[in-house]
Amino acid sequence: MPSINLDERLNLDTKVDVTVAEKKYSLVLNDELSVKISDVQLELSKRIEDLTDMPEEKFKEMSLEERKKLVVDTMHDGREDIFKAMDRIFGTGEGKRIYDYYNQSTRAISKIIAAIDDVLNDKLKTNKNRKERRAEKYTKKRRG
Repeated sequence: MPSINLDERLNLDTKVDVTVAEKKYSLVLNDELSVKISDVQLELSKRIEDLTDMPEEKFKEMSLEERKKLVVDTMHDGREDIFKAMDRIFGTGEGKRIYDYYNQSTRAISKIIAAIDDVLNDKLKTNKNRKERRAEKYTKKRRG
């Protein structure tokens, strides 16, 4: 009876080591991590939506200082959401440590969350099986 090793064929390695702010972390690419990433993305989207969906009349009625405060508060709350997510992913206090390491840049830590999501998505894609790779190899040779 033939034996097929799906572990080898699909290469579904669900563990990855990542280095962030000069510290190495071992992540398990599972549903729990996916939920943590999705949660922070949804929270940030909601904050942006609340800001952009404000009626124009209400925004116009606000003074310049009130507008600035609204934007700063929204950014601060979003940053806090990212800290919480990073603490859940990397460990307590790591969100603030990573933020400080990257010169207190909310954009930098947002990119880290997005990169982890990319790793999660890319790593769990199944690799093409040998037959498909071989067929592509010969198809490319014929075209070239």
